Parts: sequence; C-alpha cells; structure tokens
Amino acid sequence: LDLQLALADARLAWGKTIDAKKEENKFRNNRKAARELLQTILKKKGPHLVKAKKSLSELGIETEEKVDDKLPTTKAWADTIKVARDRLDRAESAESTLSVLQQQNPPVQAQIQTMEENILRDRKQAIELYQRALRLFRDSDSRDELLDAKFLLAYLHLKTKQYWETVALSQELLVSAKGTDKAQKSGGFALMGLGKILSEATSERQLGFFRPLENLATQLNDMDSASDEAKNAVELLVKLDLIHKRNDDALKHISIGKGNGGGSSASLVGQILWGEYQQAALEHRKNETEETPEDKDKKQKAENLL
Repeated sequence: LDLQLALADARLAWGKTIDAKKEENKFRNNRKAARELLQTILKKKGPHLVKAKKSLSELGIETEEKVDDKLPTTKAWADTIKVARDRLDRAESAESTLSVLQQQNPPVQAQIQTMEENILRDRKQAIELYQRALRLFRDSDSRDELLDAKFLLAYLHLKTKQYWETVALSQELLVSAKGTDKAQKSGGFALMGLGKILSEATSERQLGFFRPLENLATQLNDMDSASDEAKNAVELLVKLDLIHKRNDDALKHISIGKGNGGGSSASLVGQILWGEYQQAALEHRKNETEETPEDKDKKQKAENLL
C-alpha cells in the first residue's frame, strides 16, 4: 500500500507538469491511472485511507460519505442498544483516523476540528441512546446486554469528561458485575474519574475523598491485587495521603495492596520514614541513648519500602 500511495503521488506530481491543452490525452490518461490506483487503495481499511482521500480530493473527487447525524428514534431495547453501539463504534473509528490526521505535517486543522466535533456528537448521542435503552429494559431482556450497556455508558461518560457520572455508574458495576472483567475495568474507570475530580478540587475538598478512594482501592485489591487498576488505586490513595502529610495513613494504605501496591508513592513513604529514623538516630548519638523499639520498627518499615 505504501508503494501504491507513492506511485499515486508520483502520478499526481507528474500531472502538474503536463500541459492539459497541448497534451490532452497524456493528461487525461495519467489522471485516470492515478484515480483508479487511489480508488483501489480505498477498498482496504487502514491509516492509509486519510492520505488516499486527500490525494483524490486533489483530483476533485470527494470520497466522504454522507453522515447521518440525527439522533435515531427507537422504541425497543434491542434496537436502541444497536444504534447506540453504532454511534460508539463510529466515534472510535473516527478517533483512530483523527490520530493519523494529527500526525500529518502540516496538520489539516479544518479536518481535525470537524472530526473532533463529529466524534463528540456521536459520543453524546450514544450516551443519550444508552440512557434511553436503560429506561426500555425489561426483565425478559438479556442481563448480560444490560451490564454491557452500563459498562459502555460509563466508558462514554469518561471519554466525554463527565467524571461524576463515570464514578457513580462504575461503582455500581463493581457490585452488579462482580466476578467479571467488566467489574475490574469499571473500577479503572472510577479511578480515572476520581483522579480527574481530585486534580480539580481544592485542598479542603480533597479531604472528602479519602473514604471513597480507600473503599475503591480495597474493592479492587480484593478482586485482584496484581491488576493495574488495584495498584493504581493504592498509589493514588497514598499520594493523596502524602499531599496532606498523613504519613501514618499512607503506611496503612500501602498494606491494602497486599504487597503489590503503592508504586512510587510507597517508595516516597519509605524515604520519609528513613529520614525520620536517621533524625532519631542522630538525636540518640547526641544524647548517648539507645534506639527505641519504635525507632527499630520505623527503620524496618523504611527498608521494606525502599
């Protein structure tokens, strides 16, 4: 495909050197060959599509399909989750293409902005459709599909920066989807949502998040203490402890990870404890006193964390 794109580019460049009036047949045949080559490339999915479409537009050929941007009207559970998933998938596909556009040099700002707006619109419509689906759900409908709808709705809330909604729905899934991969991943959504909320909260407001974050870290570690979600939850909790100088709580919260949690924050706690131990040791040398059991315990904890 790269070779075909390079050949198409060469034909386009050559076409610009041909006098369309004096060499009409040569100009037309070259244009036809470039067009057919690019249209063949378009039949295969991949990041090359953006470049092929751009090249075709230079020939005056538009390849963009008409986008259905109206919110679908549905009245049944099955129909509603289907169109909701269609909107979600379209947004995900567009986001992949967007990353290719953003890497072009120079980037095509007009296309990027339009695509970003379309992605956001599709995600907002998917949210509205999944919320409608939840209202349409009946006991006779699939419970697995219900969990899937809630999981994807939590994901969409996260992608559209609706963090409170993300946390609320994800924490519900931690219980209702317990024992499934969706529960662990939902915990990850909740953690990312809490992290964003914490980053925007005042120092005073952050104090109110210790309990929910501790509960989330405990739930995730009870499910799988080796998972990235469980480790990240403990690290965020310990980091919050350190920000608010709650070193004793930080030490307690590291233990939630069952030997797996804390990350760089645990190492920092170890450094703090080691510094306190060294300070105490200095005082003992000055006063010619012996280390206390508390000093020895602090030293041991520091060494375990470092």
